[in-house]
Amino acid sequence: MTRQEVKAYLKISESTYKRKVKDGTLRPIKMPGGDRFYKHELLAAFNESHRRGRT
Repeated sequence: MTRQEVKAYLKISESTYKRKVKDGTLRPIKMPGGDRFYKHELLAAFNESHRRGRT
């Protein structure tokens, strides 16, 4: 998934996306042309974030 797809999928803003990448909640795969994500890794990170009471 691309950065834009991730933001739409998780329903988060650009600033929230940047914060989650910086704190390690989201771990992009750096590729030419932008960050990429695997959907199963996104779900795990997102579920962990919700479990801890963060969004």
